[in-house]
Amino acid sequence: MLTISAVGGGKWKYFLSIAKEELLSEEEIEGYWLGAGAEKIGLKGNVKKQHFKNVFEGFAPRNKQIKLVRNAGGADRQGGWDLVFSAPKSVSVAFSQLSDKVPEKKTILEIHHRALEKGIDFLTEQTYTRRFETGVGKSEERAGLVIAAFTHQTSRLNDPLLHTHALFINLCSRADGSTGSINSRQLYVLQKEAGTLYRAELALGLEHHLGLRLHRKESWFEIDGIPDEAIDFFSKRRNEIEARLNKLGFHSAQAKEYANFDTRKAKGYKSRHELFLDWQEQGKALGLSEGLILDLFGKEQIRRDRTEQIQIVVDEVSKRLAQSNKPFTNRDVYRLVAEESQCRGVGLELACSIAKGYLASDDVQMIKEFQKSQLYESKRQEPLIQASQNIDTDRDRDYISHRPIIEIPRASNMGQIEHTLIIQR
Repeated sequence: MLTISAVGGGKWKYFLSIAKEELLSEEEIEGYWLGAGAEKIGLKGNVKKQHFKNVFEGFAPRNKQIKLVRNAGGADRQGGWDLVFSAPKSVSVAFSQLSDKVPEKKTILEIHHRALEKGIDFLTEQTYTRRFETGVGKSEERAGLVIAAFTHQTSRLNDPLLHTHALFINLCSRADGSTGSINSRQLYVLQKEAGTLYRAELALGLEHHLGLRLHRKESWFEIDGIPDEAIDFFSKRRNEIEARLNKLGFHSAQAKEYANFDTRKAKGYKSRHELFLDWQEQGKALGLSEGLILDLFGKEQIRRDRTEQIQIVVDEVSKRLAQSNKPFTNRDVYRLVAEESQCRGVGLELACSIAKGYLASDDVQMIKEFQKSQLYESKRQEPLIQASQNIDTDRDRDYISHRPIIEIPRASNMGQIEHTLIIQR
């Protein structure tokens, strides 16, 4: 799940205060910097309070006399946008039953971080900065983003909830070394796609590194062996929001954001040790234990025939688009491909490659183009796209160190798509 909300005023204090309360262990960082823009202005590693405050207000991290945006320090300045990447509830439940001494707990955290960083990379490619001349927008160029990430493991009602606040600060670097504010439109436009791609990458990591068996549940996935009763019991905050939405009679993204804030209460503070003991006791009543969770981890990676899985993804996407019987956008294709990629051993890069290939095939045609978006229709009722790729079968043994580079697929004369996955060593 991915939510987004605008952040302004003195809200910078909120992120540092909850980060301090939410430490998972002595080793966990309170927050860390991401983005090419952060590196350009000298921000690396852990978040420091004064640096964070300065850039949130639009100043240089180490010198508040230097403005990096025109309205730095202004009362009306939009400080940034809070994008919250949340793991499916069964992942959080499994995480909550493991002590910090269990190595698999750290692995889950690493997989979550890798997945959200790839989701952020996807958004980064679509986020721009505007140049202004005499107050009029002149041009757009890709933005080097400044992002502060804070990972927590509890909801406001102290349920287990593994999630990361990725605060996209309204400040970026440009290719010529200058700085400016960002155009946040694409963050909202691509919210669903980025969230679903994050889950596809998360599912891939859990399967390949921990051997967990997963199953699809609508647009997300859950872990086999985690009872539905446990998922529901530990979802008090979500149930609270859903109850408010049902009362309002609306379920749009805007309504969910309103319900989230309208039902928000101050978080009751408990130490990490107290929470762990609570979750252990509650889990025991629901048939859970650390031993049961450890038994869910497989001894070997889950391996599938990649070409076969790609074909299944394409077939399912084709079927869903045909059933909708209406034109679709490029964003629809990315979202559907990402949904169908979950639990099939297809991560974010390969899912993006499949989506590009589908849109480039002879079986679909663009009928209208908007700003950064296109409208398509199928030429056939059931487009047939055959995918193949050159791939190192040992790729996932060193999942963290090998970063795959996806070549843009090309259409063959037969209207079929070739997806080439090159491994960078």
